Amino acid sequence: MSEVRLAFDASVSAGVTRYKVYWGRAAGVYNAAGSPKDFGLALTGGIDIDETTTWHISATAVDDSTGLESDFATELVAPLVLGCMTGRAN
Repeated sequence: MSEVRLAFDASVSAGVTRYKVYWGRAAGVYNAAGSPKDFGLALTGGIDIDETTTWHISATAVDDSTGLESDFATELVAPLVLGCMTGRAN
């Protein structure tokens, strides 16, 4: 297992109370053990993945007062040597 460190730029919208990061082995299928991971309002953190396979990673924004969760941000594909997750969780 290796830790993938993530940092993302999120728009702080009214009502956003936390961010969640999802990952899985197929595009749009985020069902890996430990997924999703709650990042709270932190915009950096890590997830543990097996570096011998390809992973698909995305994030959402959550408003706990309404129970709403945003669409998935642009997907990142890992493993990477260097990489950056881009997209907007709104």
